[in-house]
Amino acid sequence: MLIHRELEDLPSEFAAHAGAYVHSSGGVLQLGEARDGKRGDWPKEKLKAQRQLHDRHVALNRALENYIFRPRATYAILGGGWLFGMVPDENRRWFQISIGYETISEADAVISLVRLAETGDLGKVRLCEMCKERWRVAAKRNYRFCSNQCREGFYAKSPDYHSRKAANQRKYRENLKRSQVAHGAF
Repeated sequence: MLIHRELEDLPSEFAAHAGAYVHSSGGVLQLGEARDGKRGDWPKEKLKAQRQLHDRHVALNRALENYIFRPRATYAILGGGWLFGMVPDENRRWFQISIGYETISEADAVISLVRLAETGDLGKVRLCEMCKERWRVAAKRNYRFCSNQCREGFYAKSPDYHSRKAANQRKYRENLKRSQVAHGAF
C-alpha cells in the first residue's frame, strides 16, 4: 500500500512544489545548492519543501530495497525472440498467491507497480470501492468494483436504488409490451 501510494502521489507533489527547486535568480538547483557554492541562500520554505520531498523519495527507495530482483532472459519459441525482465528472488515471508500454475509473490506485485508508474498506468490499479479489500485493474474509468457482487451491493445501498430499479422495470415492461404488439403477439 505504501509503495503504491507513494508512486501515485510523489509525481504530483514534485510538480506542485516545482518552484521549490527554482532559485529567485533563475535556474534550477538541487537540494540546498547555491549559485556561489555557499549553502543557505535559499528561502527556508523552499528548503523545507525540498527536504520533505527528498525524505519521501528516500523512504520509497528504502521500501523498494526490501525486494531483490534478478534479470532473466527467456526465449519465446512462438514469437521467435528474446524476452527480458526482472524476477524476484524467492522469500517465504512474502505474501504469495497461486493463480493456475503460476505463483505470484508480493515482489512481483511491487515490480509491476513500479513498471505501471513508469508507463503512466498506475492509476488503473485501484482498490474495490465496495469491499476496499481486493485490488483490480480498471481498463476504463468507470470500472470501480472487483466483482458483480460488490457492484450490486454498492448500488443496493444507494438511497435511490429501489425507485430507480422500479422505474427501469416499468420501462422494460412497456418496451416488451410495445415489441409484442408490433410483432402481433397479442
